[in-house]
Amino acid sequence: MATDERAKIVTLFLHDLKLLLTEAYGLASVGAELGNAGAMDRAIQKIFDIEPLLLDARTLLSAAILQHRQEKEAI
Repeated sequence: MATDERAKIVTLFLHDLKLLLTEAYGLASVGAELGNAGAMDRAIQKIFDIEPLLLDARTLLSAAILQHRQEKEAI
């Protein structure tokens, strides 16, 4: 794979990673506010809603790292 193609792929992965983490941050903020307001059941639900986002983010991060390592090995 060409260097410019890898760079585009990594850029897309990082963009999607940013979107996932932004959404997770929003849910965490809402969860914290709910917890502070005493609505612990709803706050815990927000934590459960964050989990798949973090798993997807980890997958994207691993893919970006793999692309970077493959680029270094190709040089």
